[in-house]
Amino acid sequence: MNRFIDTHSHIFDEKFDEDREQAVFRAKENGVDRLIIPSIDSSTHQKVLDCCSKWEGCYPAIGLHPTDVKANYLEELEIVKSYVDKYYEKLVAIGEIGLDLYWSDEFYAEQIEALNFQIELALKYNKPVIIHSRDAFENIEEQLHKYEGRGLKVISHGYSSDIDQYNRFEAMDCEFLYGIGGVVTFKKSLIPQFVEQIPLSKIVLETDCPYLSPTPNRGKRNESAFIPIIAQKIAEIKGVTIEEVAKITTNNVENFFNII
Repeated sequence: MNRFIDTHSHIFDEKFDEDREQAVFRAKENGVDRLIIPSIDSSTHQKVLDCCSKWEGCYPAIGLHPTDVKANYLEELEIVKSYVDKYYEKLVAIGEIGLDLYWSDEFYAEQIEALNFQIELALKYNKPVIIHSRDAFENIEEQLHKYEGRGLKVISHGYSSDIDQYNRFEAMDCEFLYGIGGVVTFKKSLIPQFVEQIPLSKIVLETDCPYLSPTPNRGKRNESAFIPIIAQKIAEIKGVTIEEVAKITTNNVENFFNII
């Protein structure tokens, strides 16, 4: 059986409260035997750690999501710091962090401050960052220039920009990988065109479950067991076997996050 890694699973979400363990087992039955689980705010950090303690092959990341940057963001950042300081040996990344201008720019300045605070935390402990960017790729690029030459490693989660943005990221003195999820299967998606233009060595698989379920499950709750659907679509786009997609993307994750 092919082995896959879901690099972005919110298995702690309340949408899994009735069948969380079964969802983990379904993932394993489909060859998805490792999950990276990023938190989003102070109400989820411990849930992430609990999931990762309970199930083998689950790896935690801690971070403050940009849409959760509110008036109390300084308090939230201190909580992130306390968790990272305490559990850094267990963490594989800092995330989910980033910038999001889709819903509102009310706390944009605070989002930038939170992003930079957490990147510095990642560099302190030599951890990659899992970066969320929605309507904000150029803004992310502007911030990341500050960290060139410092060994920063970035997962661009749910990448939704184009090859020009990719080329600008790749020209930076940072290391990037690009998360491809269920959107690649959507009928009107432009992501297949992007996937066609970049090497498999730059791609990691993700679900972002419980959100963004791939076709034919679009509109239903997403889960890590659906990773092979995403991998199969990528294989079709690239003109390779799903076995090759599994092997290369898994190797990408293992090397990037230093997990076995």
